Amino acid sequence: MSETPSLSVVIPVWNAGPFIEKSLKSALQFDEVSEVVFVEDASTDNSLEVLYDIEKRYPQVRLFRHPDKKNHGAGASRSLGVQMATSEWIAFLDADDMFLPNRFEFERKTIFKKDDGTIDGVYGEFGSHYLDSESEKDRDLVYTSVSGNAPSDELKYVLLNMHNKYNGYFHLGVTTLRKSLIHEIGYFATNVEPNEDTDMSIKLAFAGKLVAGIIKEPVGSRGVHLNNRINKVDFPHHLRLKEVLLLNWKSWLEEKFPNEARALENIERELATVQFINNNLGMSIGEAISFFRKRPDVFFDMKKSELIIKAVLGRNALGSFITKLKEKIVLTFFKSKIQKYDLQVG
Repeated sequence: MSETPSLSVVIPVWNAGPFIEKSLKSALQFDEVSEVVFVEDASTDNSLEVLYDIEKRYPQVRLFRHPDKKNHGAGASRSLGVQMATSEWIAFLDADDMFLPNRFEFERKTIFKKDDGTIDGVYGEFGSHYLDSESEKDRDLVYTSVSGNAPSDELKYVLLNMHNKYNGYFHLGVTTLRKSLIHEIGYFATNVEPNEDTDMSIKLAFAGKLVAGIIKEPVGSRGVHLNNRINKVDFPHHLRLKEVLLLNWKSWLEEKFPNEARALENIERELATVQFINNNLGMSIGEAISFFRKRPDVFFDMKKSELIIKAVLGRNALGSFITKLKEKIVLTFFKSKIQKYDLQVG
């Protein structure tokens, strides 16, 4: 087995012409990167022309399109990129994001130094940076990470918000993954765009051994601009996607890991909550209170109760204020209730 595994960076591209070369250069700064696989997804801007030019100037670049030349989404594009990649290790990067100079420091000390087959993936912290002045006015920069070095066999519970010590999640743009693990999972779901990376993260945590790399400082950075895909998702659509995500995980776990009873129970309970909200968008305060009486576990679960409150009051300043006020009251006066209905493990 190779002492220093080569690395393929997979970059899906859709309407990212102004950002592509900067992202590419951030990947090519590393000796370990043997190739950068671009998958152009029927952009309507000049992305394809930019990529044709880049392909001529950079020998490490390989450019692909879907066979029918149509738009298939980021999930299908990443899947095609992985299938075309020639390296045993895969890193993902979006065309408007970038790797930071410390991106593979942990990997150099572990899987790139000696790959003994015991680690299937590494995840780190993801930062963010502005790409236009308009975004600076109304969007906060976000840092994404798991709160601590969770044991690999407990990471799945952290991502499902079931752990009593660790929380948070990792961004796919700062993972280094064994290609065979992605193949084993079955590649990316195409029915949850733009949350296909969230779907994949849960499956990775169940199917492979993932370890924390650098999680106290960013190793990659998300480009924040007006045309970010996630900004196009309104609250009702977000809730519908959440329901599909939960259904995906439920069916996948039932097939692949049927003995994960506690995880399945947690998913089913969250699914019931999201389905209730989706079937009752615009519900009255009375309907919400009635639901909380039937499901006190939801009331004392901060994230689930937030969805209910915002379904009544809206995803606005009032909804956020009431959510924070409710959380403060619950944490101050009802800690025993939180513990009683806590579904966490660890």
